[in-house]
Amino acid sequence: MVAHPLPRRPHPEKISVAWEQCASQVLDSCRPYRRKAMGDVITVGLHASWGVPVCIDTPQRLLKVVRCPEEALSALTHSWPDAARSETYFAAKRACIGALCGNGSPHAAREKFLAACREAHINSREAPSLR
Repeated sequence: MVAHPLPRRPHPEKISVAWEQCASQVLDSCRPYRRKAMGDVITVGLHASWGVPVCIDTPQRLLKVVRCPEEALSALTHSWPDAARSETYFAAKRACIGALCGNGSPHAAREKFLAACREAHINSREAPSLR
């Protein structure tokens, strides 16, 4: 019987460096929306929502309800086909980040998200009312 060594866990300092690099990339993506108040702090308003949610059929064949710019950004980042990452896709991501950072309107982000859906041939429609 051959003993297999346990996989080595990364050193905590390496994890910290990787985390800082990731945080730096996020800050760089929000750089146009950076506010001058309180030094280098970015104010992110994750409470921005759309009046009417959007239902999309994801490439993974799932029905997803998108209610706000945060959920749209998540769908664009994690559920979007690689072949459909065009200028319209990046404009939708920028609009969602702008709405979350308080420098854009949620309505504009919704419209850009719907345009990206159309261009990627992802079925989208208004979510049915729950009233």
